[in-house]
Amino acid sequence: MASAQYGRLAIALFAALQLGVLHAPAFAGDAFTGYQVDNKGQYFAYLGIRAPLMEERKGFQPFIQVLGAGVGYTFKDNGQERDANL
Repeated sequence: MASAQYGRLAIALFAALQLGVLHAPAFAGDAFTGYQVDNKGQYFAYLGIRAPLMEERKGFQPFIQVLGAGVGYTFKDNGQERDANL
């Protein structure tokens, strides 16, 4: 249940930042993502965006970066197999 709430929060933050970037002056930004999974259903996934806050001046350009990640795995606890999703 909590992981679903964090997922919705990450999507909302991503959307808000995208809207802010779309209405800002045109600067180049980056988006990056990745996903790794094994044959047991364990995974790690991430999504991030980076956007400059202002034009570069004298080699300095502040930026904002948002990164969201999730991981899922199984483990044994007293002989029972349990799932974890973070």
